[in-house]
Amino acid sequence: MKTAGNSMVVSRRSVVGTSAFCILSALLPRKASAKGISEGEIASELWKEAVKKAQLEGSQVQENIPPGTKAMPFSHVSGASNSLTILIKGVPTVVQAIAAYNAYGNGNIDTCYDAWIQCGSGQSVSHCVHSWTVIDGGKTLAVRYTCSIKSPFNAVETACSFYCEFWSDGSEYLKGGPL
Repeated sequence: MKTAGNSMVVSRRSVVGTSAFCILSALLPRKASAKGISEGEIASELWKEAVKKAQLEGSQVQENIPPGTKAMPFSHVSGASNSLTILIKGVPTVVQAIAAYNAYGNGNIDTCYDAWIQCGSGQSVSHCVHSWTVIDGGKTLAVRYTCSIKSPFNAVETACSFYCEFWSDGSEYLKGGPL
């Protein structure tokens, strides 16, 4: 950049360089910290912490369950997470976690009937399994989702991991992304 009096003249090189930096920043995988931990790895670590907590509390831990394998009664709560936008191979992808579970007026949760991940328009989810446990003295349903997500803009499936906590009032917390 050069200055001419009180005005600033921007060179073509600085515009091209700044543009290239912005484009590459959007395309490169996001890392959660300087240590290079991906969002999917963070979700996996959150799940490990939930399992430790569940074991200390004496709660059951159910692992690697495909969606739709357990019958759901009419008296269940369906929780849907807020949408989470992540980058998969440079393509913005909208992800939402869903779980069907029993929640009671006293705030307790006792079981998860089903859980799955869904994506925004055009993306497909495959190889989805979930693991779940109840923590915080029966107040929180912790669910780990592992799946592959594929965008119509690229033919490559990306392995992802998500961690979501659901509460009896239907509120939630979602974290995760590509591994």
